[in-house]
Amino acid sequence: MVNFTPATGLATQKALVIDGAVYAVSWVGSTGGSGVDTFFLSRNNIQSTVSEVIPAISTSTPTFSFTQNLQFGVVNSDVKFLQKYLNTKGYTVSKSGIGSVGKESTRFGSATRAALIKLQKFAGISTTGFFGPLTRQYVNSHQ
Repeated sequence: MVNFTPATGLATQKALVIDGAVYAVSWVGSTGGSGVDTFFLSRNNIQSTVSEVIPAISTSTPTFSFTQNLQFGVVNSDVKFLQKYLNTKGYTVSKSGIGSVGKESTRFGSATRAALIKLQKFAGISTTGFFGPLTRQYVNSHQ
């Protein structure tokens, strides 16, 4: 999901990851007096409207405040929110089945650990696969 906070008349651009592919998403505002906002996706210099690529797109990303440590083997509702975060930020837990987008689970398994290590590497945090204070702080401030 993409979080847009556009101001009328200003173009806004964010990145969106769909099945591991990175797209540039641009908001260009209402067009033709219709009152309908227009979003464009572009990848490899090919531009399409969002409706041509994705049936629907949310214009807000729900946030969750992580307060506890999570590690391999834990079964906890916070793990599901962590998996959702990882999946929406491009650190795919699973491409299909349990842990994939829309099928996130409460179990912190090897796929969650592997996705978390990718995030930690990107963020410059020790790549332990442990969701502790430093990683929590990073995730909570990058939602």
